[in-house]
Amino acid sequence: AQDFYKMDNIQEIRINFPFSNWDAKLDSLHAIDVDLPLVASSITINGVILDSVGIKFKGNSTYRPTNNKNPLNIKLDYIKDQHYQGIRSIKLSNCFMDPSMLREIIGYYIAGQYMPASKANFAIVYINNIFQGVYTNVQSTGNDFLEEHFGTSDGAFFQCDRLDKTLTLPGTCPSMGSGSALKWVSNDSSCYQNNYEIESEHGWNELLKLIQLLDKNPVSIDTLLNVDRALWMLAFNNFLVNLDSYSGSGHNYLIYQDQNNRFNSILWDLN
Repeated sequence: AQDFYKMDNIQEIRINFPFSNWDAKLDSLHAIDVDLPLVASSITINGVILDSVGIKFKGNSTYRPTNNKNPLNIKLDYIKDQHYQGIRSIKLSNCFMDPSMLREIIGYYIAGQYMPASKANFAIVYINNIFQGVYTNVQSTGNDFLEEHFGTSDGAFFQCDRLDKTLTLPGTCPSMGSGSALKWVSNDSSCYQNNYEIESEHGWNELLKLIQLLDKNPVSIDTLLNVDRALWMLAFNNFLVNLDSYSGSGHNYLIYQDQNNRFNSILWDLN
């Protein structure tokens, strides 16, 4: 799938819905449940046609019902087992607050010289044969990404951000919460579940060990954290003024535990 994310390639994506009010339908589904997709009758990616794909709007601050161009999350295998060049999930960003439309693509390119980072390029998007605009096409940080950079996707994996759907936490949890910046607040993993979305089949115990060590015995943090990668992430955030991140808002990044039992920080959402 190298061509699909190669920087000097522009992808063409054509989505077809069996109705004209697809935008209102996507807004309605997003308001009900951010995980609910709308099924498109077909999608054509660089001339390759796939049918019955799931489409939904994505993003927190980047999504607005009044936007002319909202970010898209496309699930190619939502109904049946299908892919494009091995890719099953396509993430299209809307260049929110970036008139240059270059920040995300160049940011990921720079980051990729120093740490595992998504690849990104441009995609032109049509819906029902109407041009919607130019989007950034960002590689998903799924199993393929993990296996490419870490050799396995079996480790504990978390998206460090607040959940779109807030859970009711036990009454013993601190009322202020923990945020997503690896702050210690409780021995109960339930107290962290609104700020860390688990992407693996296990990992809460591993996450709490990392947070506790960082808080109570930071001199030994290199046993559970890839410190070199973490420092590169902090340097990157500082140099590019990437403040909607661990460095500024204390969120919007991922961590993955590799085969050496050390967590690795992964950048996300550079728009």
